[in-house]
Formats: sequence, C-alpha cells, structure tokens
Amino acid sequence: MSTTKSERTTQYILETVAPVFNKHGFVGTSMSDLTEATGLTKGALYGNFKGGKEQLALEVFNFTVRKIMWKMADQVNAKTTAREKLFAITEFYRNYYQRYMEHMGGCAILNMGVDANHLNPALFERVKAVISKLKQNLATILQAGIDSGEFRQDLDADQIGSRLFAMIQGGIFLTNTFQEPSHLFDMMNQIDQMVERDFMN
Repeated sequence: MSTTKSERTTQYILETVAPVFNKHGFVGTSMSDLTEATGLTKGALYGNFKGGKEQLALEVFNFTVRKIMWKMADQVNAKTTAREKLFAITEFYRNYYQRYMEHMGGCAILNMGVDANHLNPALFERVKAVISKLKQNLATILQAGIDSGEFRQDLDADQIGSRLFAMIQGGIFLTNTFQEPSHLFDMMNQIDQMVERDFMN
C-alpha cells in the first residue's frame, strides 16, 4: 500500500527527532532543536502534530517503544519453553538493545518516565502503561513455565516479573550513567543464573 506525502513526512519526523528527545528529554528539547534536526519549520512540525511538542513527544515515545519491542518480541516468540524465552530476553538486552541505546542516547522508558512526570501527563501515563505491559509480559512467561511444570509451583509470577523488570532497568540505568555496558551484561547474567538456580523444577 502506498503512503501519502503527509504520512512519509510524519514518519521522517519521528525517526529524526526520536534520538533528540531521548538524549535531551522532554524539557531539554526545544523547538529549535527539532527544526534544526529535521530541516523543517516550526509550522511544518505543528502541521503534522497539532498538539505541538507535547503530542510529538508522546508519538516519538510510542514510535521508539514499538521499534525496539517488536524486535524483542520476534526473538522471544521464536522460542518454545519459558526458560528459552527468558534467555531470549536477556540475550536481546546484551546485544541489540545495547547497540540501540548507544544510537538513541539511552532507554526511552527511563528517560521519558522521569522527565515527563508533572510536565507532560499524557506522556507520563503512557510510560506507566508500557512499564505495566512489559512487567506483565514477563509474568506471563513465568506463569506459563509454572503451569507447564517447567518452573517451580511456588513461584509468584507477578512478583518475580516485577523484580526482573526492575533488574533490567537498573542495569540499563547504570550502563547509561557510567557508559559501561558491563553493568547491563552483569545484570543479564544474574537473571540467567536465577532462572537456572531458582526457577527450574
């Protein structure tokens, strides 16, 4: 299906300004930053995003999350067992996600979540919804492992899903802060060890 000029322009804007928003945050990104990055006028940007900077930031976040989560979902869905799916997630963060963060300037969930609180309510609520979804995805994998007898029956899937998500985000935060990927790698190794040592029947 062919796309319209407006759709192509919108896609171009999202791809171009995503790293700008992610590196500088909602507050730190000015309209002049966006016009300079895209080569478009403020009027052209507002023409595609009627809600201005607030709407653009929300659409950029959605674009960024979809782009990376679809890639992870492809890897996870290619696996059969719960153990393999969890290992696919840790491998994803070791490989693709680290390279992606270097290009994008960090994790959109962390960057936008902290930055948008009290400043862009719609964006902040969207970040929280994405976090809830990612935690639930982990819990779903864990529960499937429990139900199949692969994982121990006394595990609390929701609690452990939240814990694993916090470990992933903590590793990302330390890696971004110190510009040292070993923090993220170490956390992924720790999760792998937990799966083998604490989850398996």
